[in-house]
Amino acid sequence: GFLAWYLPDYLWMLALSLAIFAVTEPGKKELPVWAAVLALYGSGWELAQHIGLVSGTADWLDVIMYIMAVGSAVMIKLLLTRREKT
Repeated sequence: GFLAWYLPDYLWMLALSLAIFAVTEPGKKELPVWAAVLALYGSGWELAQHIGLVSGTADWLDVIMYIMAVGSAVMIKLLLTRREKT
């Protein structure tokens, strides 16, 4: 079910997003750009699976998990940035 198939996709995109945010240190203006790039990367990965460029099974729910993970990473980044300023 969900834990076996979709949670790992969510977690790897969350980890990738947080790592990218840690390395690039995007400000509030750059954060949406990086979020879009990461969401497109995940979607592109699923598309590559769909057309057979990489092995795996393409699934639109994986794309939803990627978008949710990037959104979670953005919220975490904004909360951490807010805490650092106070």
